[in-house]
Order: sequence, then structure tokens, then C-alpha cells
Amino acid sequence: DNFTSKLLLNNLKNVSVNKKLKNLKYMLKTLNEYDLIDFPDFKIKRLKEEETKIEIVNNNDLKKVISYLPSLNHTQQLIILLLISTGIRRNELVHIQIENIDLNNNSIYLSFTKTGKPRFCFISEDLKSLLIKQIELASKKKSIFLFPKGTSHLSADAITSFFEKLKNKLGLKAFSPHKLRHLYATQLLKNGADIMAVKELLGHSSLKITQKYLDYTKDDLKDYNNKFNPLKDLLKS
Repeated sequence: DNFTSKLLLNNLKNVSVNKKLKNLKYMLKTLNEYDLIDFPDFKIKRLKEEETKIEIVNNNDLKKVISYLPSLNHTQQLIILLLISTGIRRNELVHIQIENIDLNNNSIYLSFTKTGKPRFCFISEDLKSLLIKQIELASKKKSIFLFPKGTSHLSADAITSFFEKLKNKLGLKAFSPHKLRHLYATQLLKNGADIMAVKELLGHSSLKITQKYLDYTKDDLKDYNNKFNPLKDLLKS
């Protein structure tokens, strides 16, 4: 309880506290199994977690960003458009390797992912010219990564910093790599994509995570029901 109280004093959310408590219990249990400590089994009282509200980039802000693209260099344009059109995480983006890009099949093999399970993402024809320019730039720097920085790759924090500066410059309400990921997911579901396909495209470890996006589309489903409900036409006849 004292440990939990100290974590809460650091303004951590309940979900973060629960994760730390779970990790602590796992560590103590492992040390106990290897006879490194003598620690009795104990139960952890989980804190009540609030449902995380999914926030996406709104249409007006998205239009501002798209209109501003010509003012950015081709690398910056590609970063934004790849995140919008693939929904990949920023850390997956910076780890893209040139050898894993298949321009013939418009696909990128993501060998580095959050879950550790590789997957494919797919690119549109509209991005090919930017992608080819970036490949040429990276090749000149003799880098294996699409977005090189020194002897390695661009950092995920650099992506966040770039987005934050753009957000402030254009006066955007919500603009981040992860909010573009939310946008990608909700648009797929709104347009009728199969939820299992969305799960695979996003690289979610479980369907439960993907299902959170369904709550966001409830209002749209309500509108569809009101518009196409069979009873509506029956009562007219």
C-alpha cells in the first residue's frame, strides 16, 4: 500500500501503477523461485482503471497539415504520410530498413515491432516518389535504415519533437504519431474493414485492444441504423 501511495504521489495514472505493481510481483516471484529471496506469496490490489479515451486528429487539423506539406522537406512529408496511411508506431517507423521495402508489391516488412512479431504494412502509389527519394538519400549515407541519423536511425523522440513543433506552428488541437494511428484504425473500421484485418494491420497483440476503436464508431453505427433501418421503409408503405 505504501508503494502504491508513493506511485500515486508522482501523478501516475492507475493503469501505470497497476503495470508497475504487476512487474514488481513478477520480479519478486521469480527471485523467490530461484531461492534468491524468501518472500511469501501475496495478492496485489489493483486500482480501478478509467477507460482510455481514444483521441484522433480531426478533419480540420488534418486538412491544415496536408495543406502545409509543400512547405516541408521530402523526408518530413514522407514521415507524416506514412504514419497517416499505415498506422504504424513511431518506433516501428524509424526502424524501417531499406532492404525490407518492396516497391513492386507496395509493401514494407516491419522486422522491428512493439510486440516482437514482424508484420507487413502497405503503401499507396502516391507515396512512391517520396519513398524513392528517401531511399536514395539513405543509400548515399550508406545507411541500412530508411530514416538515417548518424551511424544509426532517427530516434522516436525526434519524431515526437517534430510533431509537437508542427502542432504549435499550425495551432492544431491534437496531433501526434499515435493520434494518427488512432485515425488510421477508426477510418478503416468506419469504412467497413474487418476487425480481424485491422488487428493484424495495427499489430495488436489481442483483439481486445482493437475493439476499443469500435466504441469510437458507435455514433456512426447509430446513424447507419437510423438511415438504413428496414422499419423506416415499412412504416412509409
